[in-house]
Amino acid sequence: MQQPRATHVLLILYVALLECGPSSPSSLGSTEVIRALFVGNSHTEANDLPALISAMMRSGSRPSTYVETVTQGGATLRFHWEEGIAAERIRSGRFTHVVLQGQNTESCFNSQEYAHYVSLFARLAGAKGAKVLLFGMWPRGPDDPVYDQTGITTPRLLAHCMALGVRRAAALSSTSVVDVASPWMRVLRERPTLRLWQSDQIHPSPAGTYLAACRFVEALSGRNAIGISARPPSVSVADANWLARVSAER
Repeated sequence: MQQPRATHVLLILYVALLECGPSSPSSLGSTEVIRALFVGNSHTEANDLPALISAMMRSGSRPSTYVETVTQGGATLRFHWEEGIAAERIRSGRFTHVVLQGQNTESCFNSQEYAHYVSLFARLAGAKGAKVLLFGMWPRGPDDPVYDQTGITTPRLLAHCMALGVRRAAALSSTSVVDVASPWMRVLRERPTLRLWQSDQIHPSPAGTYLAACRFVEALSGRNAIGISARPPSVSVADANWLARVSAER
């Protein structure tokens, strides 16, 4: 099996993403430093979500954000726990936040195991003073075979099942959820031509990654991403602004 990728990114500038426009005039500087460990798989790796979050935090005058990742394609939280790299890094005690991203549908179809390993990671992170954030994933696209193979027949139903599993795990482990699924489903309803998935109907497009990053900026800084200039080059300013507003609305 391919070895997990562990990447330490220090104050990522993500220059290719930055536009020359100013940050939101209401943004304020901060001396706070956030050090976040992302534990996940190719959904975190796609379009380098942690790097985009770091760039957006910097662009928007949010707290300085250092990110480190432990990822493996297709990995579940059980894989990461048993493999041990993520746990070793958490034990270092240098993180303020730990983001847990399970295999895409894990919280729905294997919810008990998912909740168990969330609890193990949460206990370890809590002992080191880190806040745990659960990545509330989007469902698979409507043409994915999962809808022919299970009793769940639409992305809306799958999103609901996945969200229930994540919320249950969060309640059992006293952790927080970064809900990406809700704004994702709203985008599908209101702007179905704005492509959030890649062609595989599983991984995010740059716009999908940007939407997820908006939610994480909110979770990490306590302020929405409206007015932040950093964005993927393929996402237009108009689309980025609209996605940031969707992310900010509840």
